[in-house]
Amino acid sequence: MRIWSARSAWLVDVNRQCLVSGRVAGDAMPFVALSYKYGSGPWFKITSAATLSRLQVPGSLETVEMLAKISPMLKHAMYLTTQLGERFLWADVLCIPHHDTATTTEQLKLMGAIYANAIVTIIALDTDSEEGIPGLKGISNSREMKQVVVPFGTEKIVARPYDVGTTMFQRGKLYNTRGWTYQECMLSCRKVVFHEKELKWVCSCNFWGEGRATGLDIQEHDYQYFNRQMDSILTGLPDTAPLNEIFTEFNYRELSNDADALPAISGLLSVLS
Repeated sequence: MRIWSARSAWLVDVNRQCLVSGRVAGDAMPFVALSYKYGSGPWFKITSAATLSRLQVPGSLETVEMLAKISPMLKHAMYLTTQLGERFLWADVLCIPHHDTATTTEQLKLMGAIYANAIVTIIALDTDSEEGIPGLKGISNSREMKQVVVPFGTEKIVARPYDVGTTMFQRGKLYNTRGWTYQECMLSCRKVVFHEKELKWVCSCNFWGEGRATGLDIQEHDYQYFNRQMDSILTGLPDTAPLNEIFTEFNYRELSNDADALPAISGLLSVLS
């Protein structure tokens, strides 16, 4: 998509359990991004320079005080980052210093590029900050999956628990109604998706899911849900139909602050231009 490189102001170092600058000299540090619905809980945000300074101390994010303040979603994303073999995580609540108006404004304008530059994005489609991500052994509550298992000769068939005629992004109503998540998902090149108690992988080449047999030719094509809208635009053809579809879908989304309408899609607009 000819995405420009961008560096976030701050990243979470999951090994040292603290914040580090994302603007260090040399090569950009690879990072994992988190995309989710914030929810209504009064979860922690950086609201002062003193707090920002304190969180740069190694171990500051695993103190009893901080563990009580940060949301389950953030804790689970930090754990998943380590399981993916990565060290750095970008999450809005910790990586955007809300006390610094200039930096906050700059980072909001860079949101599209931040997600586009992430090596992978963790997406929670149907849970918010309070619920976090279920099914992480020893970390979060069980998924309590209810599967229909049918004996078939010497094999077993596991029935999928939902309609194959719609994509998971269409069914993810909690996530799919928020304005900011639209370009976050559109511009993320690789996605680890948690939806309907299943773990799924989505990229521009393939889709893998726990409820799908390897190599099975299916019609759902979750991985093409967004690509189909972008393909003709990115070739340079003057096709306004997919552009209209993108704008229409975004305009149905909800924003807590009406002033966020342009920043929430500005990164995608830059790519479309």
